[in-house]
Amino acid sequence: MQKELKLVLIGACNPEYPINCQNFIEKNKAVWSFWNFRIRDEWQSVLKERIATEGKFPLYLYMFGESGKIEYLAEVIDFETSHDNLDAPDAPLTMKEELDAIKGGTLTNTWLKYISIKRIEPRDLSEFYAANNNEPLVPTLLRSSFGYAHEVEVKAKTLKRVPKFIELPEPTIEEFLENNLNSLEAGLKLYSSKEQNGNQFQFDGIGRINFIAKDKDNNFVGIKIKTGTASNPVVGEILTYMGWIKQNLAKENEVRGIIVANDFDEKLKYAVSLVPGIILKKFIVKFEFQNIR
Repeated sequence: MQKELKLVLIGACNPEYPINCQNFIEKNKAVWSFWNFRIRDEWQSVLKERIATEGKFPLYLYMFGESGKIEYLAEVIDFETSHDNLDAPDAPLTMKEELDAIKGGTLTNTWLKYISIKRIEPRDLSEFYAANNNEPLVPTLLRSSFGYAHEVEVKAKTLKRVPKFIELPEPTIEEFLENNLNSLEAGLKLYSSKEQNGNQFQFDGIGRINFIAKDKDNNFVGIKIKTGTASNPVVGEILTYMGWIKQNLAKENEVRGIIVANDFDEKLKYAVSLVPGIILKKFIVKFEFQNIR
């Protein structure tokens, strides 16, 4: 039986791009992101049809100038493309750095709407063949255009891999820490008052932090949980929350921050090294095996 061939897009990016998109999707469920070249006319209807029938199509992200591998897979549910510059289709679902880039005059010929970006088992670009001539894709093509390739449906199983860490959902980590804050730091206790407590604390017009606690010295501690690998944007988040706590709750007390994640990228570590009030805590899951008989 002949395997079905389906069109996929391949785009080259730097390692920060998928991580920034992941973080935005985590908070907003989706993100509109731009590319500075357009989707060719001959493939637009094919991709629109795939969205209509399947609800999405895949965009593979190639780490140009880095690993030289395809390391991420994005699920695209909508797109806009033109020879001319396009404004952001939905500004609230657009990353601030991209909105700033538009104001700075960056070309925006294509906008893609992602609902997820996931790290995958690294794949060679040579595994993908150009949809128009069945020739292997080459890196130079991706400097100024998307790669358009046909992929056999059964290859999807190669996306499964053993992750470098077990990525527990945020509510699971929250549930554990709610009753075990002391495991994060000796002496930590959940903040509470007559009006509110520090669990799932909502800041008006700012956002939500997982916990506000007090340490053994009665100082305030804001605790932010990030699933997967935490990156630079979370530093700005927790500093915002810490500033609000200082002005509205702490008064004369000190305020610190703790970021809990499965891992942390190098840029975040550099940023935090200059902020003594923020601590990084890596969440580790351990397997234990017990004899039953």
